[in-house]
Amino acid sequence: MNDLLKRVKSSIADALANELITKLLKWVLSVAVFSSPSAILWRRKGLRFFTSVHLVQGWIIAVCLGVILLALFILVKGIVTRYRKHKRKLRYFSWRGLKWPLTEPFFQNYNHLNATAILRGFIDQMILTPICPNCERDVQIGEFDAFEDKNSCPHCQQSFELKFAEPFLREAVDLGTLKVLKKEVYIEAQASARKGKIH
Repeated sequence: MNDLLKRVKSSIADALANELITKLLKWVLSVAVFSSPSAILWRRKGLRFFTSVHLVQGWIIAVCLGVILLALFILVKGIVTRYRKHKRKLRYFSWRGLKWPLTEPFFQNYNHLNATAILRGFIDQMILTPICPNCERDVQIGEFDAFEDKNSCPHCQQSFELKFAEPFLREAVDLGTLKVLKKEVYIEAQASARKGKIH
């Protein structure tokens, strides 16, 4: 139990550190984008440009250019982020004869979050209800309850591979079959993502 708590704390600390570094890098990049017009004008025109009057004072021109450039940067970054999220929402991982949808939280956490440290509710956010690869219908949660008797799609009879080895079988009785399958999927999908096979 203590070992599990240590792993959970370590995973949370890693996640917070990664989040802090990411935000810091975004802030530094935003400042660099905003100040780049001022730096270019200072290099080409000299300090006098900022204090002299053109149509308006030079420093006002530099600030306006910085605001425009920063707004364009944020706009482009938002478009790229939405595009990536849209692509990732459509990513699937094949395991035990089923297609498992992997969501954005999976791609944000797989590199530092160990399977043993994942809370039960969080894994449901990362890995959604599996899909039959033949008929493309969702395989509902209740259909896993009697997995030893139902090893195929109830709609099209496509064969699955839902049998467990003894350790997983004992865990399935305690947690529920779908939870154990998702834990398996996370471990295998995590390895594939680290190898660059899914991204």
